Amino acid sequence: MGYPYDTLVPAAILLDNPGITADEFIRRLDEVKSEGTRSWNYHEGLHGLAVILKLLKSQEFEEAEKRNRDPELNFWVKLLHIDGRDGLDKIVYEITTREAERFPEAIVESHFSDYAEGRIGDDHYVTGLPKGSQLFRVLEVLKEENPIIRDRSQVYCSQTLRVIPFRLIERKTNYTSLASLIKDHSEYDPKFMYDWSPESGEIWTGNADNQFRWLRKQDGYFLDEQWVRDNVSRKGVRLLETYDWADLILTAEAIRTKFWKVLQRRGLEHMDEFLETHPEVKERYAEAIWDSHTSLFAKQKRMTHTELIRMRLEARINAEVAQRLSEELIKQP
Repeated sequence: MGYPYDTLVPAAILLDNPGITADEFIRRLDEVKSEGTRSWNYHEGLHGLAVILKLLKSQEFEEAEKRNRDPELNFWVKLLHIDGRDGLDKIVYEITTREAERFPEAIVESHFSDYAEGRIGDDHYVTGLPKGSQLFRVLEVLKEENPIIRDRSQVYCSQTLRVIPFRLIERKTNYTSLASLIKDHSEYDPKFMYDWSPESGEIWTGNADNQFRWLRKQDGYFLDEQWVRDNVSRKGVRLLETYDWADLILTAEAIRTKFWKVLQRRGLEHMDEFLETHPEVKERYAEAIWDSHTSLFAKQKRMTHTELIRMRLEARINAEVAQRLSEELIKQP
């Protein structure tokens, strides 16, 4: 049996809307009402779409980010946080700028640690930091004793360290439009942050391996259906490590019918209601189950794609013939 999953929403959108543009993709993602699930990127505009498509950061942005770290204390000077939670009227872009308040050098005792020169640490298991400091940079390891081996290879011990203590002072600024954010912080333009040049890639599904894949042709995005067909035939009922083909179909139907309850937390409690109030879903769902099980049979029999297609076609023809014969027999006196 299949189930709708909030994590399959992007793949399901591409399945039913082949060739959509990035703007249309974003609009359809934003329509999804899945509060309380793992779909936080669905409402974060172009930034969120880049994460869903698993795009890499651009080389230009990576170079800019190198200048965004304090050269001595190695912390991010400026950070972007995007809040696009379902239910908010607008996306909120929060910029945090940070500067360090340094304290005089100190000798501290760190218990159960493995610090090396140059490392940044906090006040956890550390004594001797001046009042008000939160972090420190290790200048020198003066002494180590009482080693403890954990995780078979990691060695922790008591250390005496010479450090530069410091604390971070943060200031936050909120922006309610992408244009206003870019005006003040152009490096956070998603078209600059990410490399949009790839013509194919994986779709984020919340699963570490074997994702669904997308294709880009000109300005349109598609589900890589050839990859789907190959994996259905090869793996049988389980299309991915976590998801079935039927799961994808039911997710697409939940989006089409806007039956958001099945995509939210405890959504399975509403499955019966979903199928009862939308009986047309059952037909597509049954088709997905048919595809999955015939694929599994083809895999077990080591059939080629052509043989699988022929088998499905013959089975459908035979079913139609049987249905017509049954109807004619019923009509006979």
